[in-house]
Amino acid sequence: YVTLERLQSKGLVEPQLEELRPKAIGLPRRRYRLTRLGARTLAAWQLLADDAGAPLTPLYEGEVMT
Repeated sequence: YVTLERLQSKGLVEPQLEELRPKAIGLPRRRYRLTRLGARTLAAWQLLADDAGAPLTPLYEGEVMT
């Protein structure tokens, strides 16, 4: 989870806690979503990879935090 913490500290992702179900044991799960900055950063990396002739496999298909 070190990588997720680094991405979060740079403002590229934001965690969201899932709601804990009744009678659930343990901590709620965290889901991470790209921020606008994270989406722009990912798009820039994809352009660089395309220019280098090594396109990235789509890594993210989802909603971006606003």
